[in-house]
Amino acid sequence: MNVDATITFPHWTPPGDVSPELEEQWRAYLAALAIHEDGHTKIALEAANEIATALSSLPAYPSCAELERTADATGERILERYRQQELNYDHETEHGATQGARFP
Repeated sequence: MNVDATITFPHWTPPGDVSPELEEQWRAYLAALAIHEDGHTKIALEAANEIATALSSLPAYPSCAELERTADATGERILERYRQQELNYDHETEHGATQGARFP
């Protein structure tokens, strides 16, 4: 199984009159944000692995339609749990603020 994750980070081109301290704060923010987003990526990969395992262990079904309904429902049940984990992670980390993802 291959999973691709795309994380989009904010971009800032500091103007010439910005202090070195502010530029350093920006770099520190981006580093902390990367750590926070890595946590989200790990949760998503866990969900993908659980879905793959669950789907590969489904029994045979008399029709493709029944298999599709069961597979969809199985995936949705798993995703709902992981969506809650994502919400809990953001709540616990204050959307990364407790990990240093706060600017300035």
